[in-house]
Amino acid sequence: MIFNKIALFINEYFNLGLSLNRISFLNLFKELYKKNYKFNNYGLKGLLSIEKDLYKISVNKKFKNSVDPKMDDIRTIRNYMEHRILTVKDVGELKQHTKLELSIPMDELDSNSLYLLQKCREAIILVSLMVKENEDKKEAKFKAKNNNLPKVYAFKYDDDLKTR
Repeated sequence: MIFNKIALFINEYFNLGLSLNRISFLNLFKELYKKNYKFNNYGLKGLLSIEKDLYKISVNKKFKNSVDPKMDDIRTIRNYMEHRILTVKDVGELKQHTKLELSIPMDELDSNSLYLLQKCREAIILVSLMVKENEDKKEAKFKAKNNNLPKVYAFKYDDDLKTR
């Protein structure tokens, strides 16, 4: 799942030190909460919001339900695909749900798949925002620390003078 790949990247980028065989999107945020990590990065806050939608029980116990109800359907479909039986019916047939089997029409599977792809795209954009914001903060700290460095000036030369 792409969200677990994102968790792996965040673990390496921030040097969190999570075990490689324990990294998942949910475990990443559990560990960040255990370490009382300050979510002062807008990209990371956005990813936390996606985590709350993906897993109905958030690591932050204040949120009991998903903010995004469509993700509830996607979570149910995923669980049936992985742990039980999922049957895809022709377009227009009714959805059937038992303890063992979930039957859904093809158009519902299509719309949920496209919605999940949009969430993946959103997560990738948030990762790039997270990195940009973090790198900008690093650069600002470096400039503040090294403010007394001398400036290096470069002169402009015409292209005719550059050939010899």
